[in-house]
Amino acid sequence: MSARRLILVAVVPGLLGCLAGCGGSNTATMESPPPVPRDFFGMNAQLLQQVAEKGKLDYVDRNATQMAGLGIGFVRSSFNWSAVEPNPPADGQHSYDFSTIDAWVAILAKHHLRWLATVKGGPIPAWAADQEAARAGCGLNSPPARDSDYASLVRALAERYGSGGSFWSDHPDLPKEPITEYEIWNEPNFGRLWCPRPDPPAYARLYLAARAAIHEVDPRARVLLGGLASFRTDVAGPPVKMSVQTFLGQAVKSEPALPRKVDAVAVHPYGATPDDVLTVLAWLRSTLDSVGMNDTAMNADEVGWHTMGELGVPPVPEAQRAHDFTVVTPGITLSACGMIGLAAHTWITSEQRTNYPEDWYGMADPVTGEPYASADAYSDQIKDLEEAKPVPATPKVCK
Repeated sequence: MSARRLILVAVVPGLLGCLAGCGGSNTATMESPPPVPRDFFGMNAQLLQQVAEKGKLDYVDRNATQMAGLGIGFVRSSFNWSAVEPNPPADGQHSYDFSTIDAWVAILAKHHLRWLATVKGGPIPAWAADQEAARAGCGLNSPPARDSDYASLVRALAERYGSGGSFWSDHPDLPKEPITEYEIWNEPNFGRLWCPRPDPPAYARLYLAARAAIHEVDPRARVLLGGLASFRTDVAGPPVKMSVQTFLGQAVKSEPALPRKVDAVAVHPYGATPDDVLTVLAWLRSTLDSVGMNDTAMNADEVGWHTMGELGVPPVPEAQRAHDFTVVTPGITLSACGMIGLAAHTWITSEQRTNYPEDWYGMADPVTGEPYASADAYSDQIKDLEEAKPVPATPKVCK
């Protein structure tokens, strides 16, 4: 077991919010942590990456300018595997078209942003999809049929955009902002995204194959397991939801060397309040420790709230969301949970279907790219932490 003693804090409701500043008092205890590197902080931008794939690069550039102004260092998104590799390998040779991704990475680099690539099908090519899953109606969210196809894809990404990638030698005029972290799938413990049901042994094999392929190209790259949806219990579904404990336990049972080989774990500690988010984060730390990943770092690369929509967790008004980011940003950063990153979810969403929460996580205007109050609040905390300014003292949920 790690020497670190884990404390799961039963956070008193409202306590963390008051530490971030409650009305009627200016006596909050302050602390002055060491400076946090810019690369620690990120922003999800899945929809913006899809716009880049459609060639609307002026729009993407305007939004990248705004994101860079927040003080973040990385942008997380998936990409369209079908567009990159529409045809199966011929005579064992894979052929890739990275033209749309080149444009995306170029814009990010121009603004000193690096890409955290979430390598999910998004959509997966029909030829690469598991056929049993495809027959079950999984379509774009089918897992890959062969680990080797997926490993070849991530190797090609590392060869193109990694630390020694050909993209950087092809574009010497750009600031060099290589991919340093690769996320292997997204929420593989959720049957909607690893369809029709999570398969921990299959995922463990995929992770190990991908990690080996990336490290052969860039040994210093960090390969993230996950990102894990923070389900505490198993739900038969549909869609199937597998708890983090069950998923990791079965993955490690099938591949006993997995805890020693995982570079870091991406986690999604969603919660109705900042208190809930930090309690989930502490529970995730405890769960990783329980399966032998005591010293494995975590990246909370999806954290956020929606402002409309009636499914699941209730929506929060924008003013409340802004306040919540002032609490949760230093709370996660200074949690003592072994964190290596934090990414708000998400930059823009379509803001169309009033009853659908996924349309209302956006933290900027989808037309103009102007940040909302929540993005500004996130930015204020980021800049204070990067500059080692005093911040309200935050309970260390993991010690």
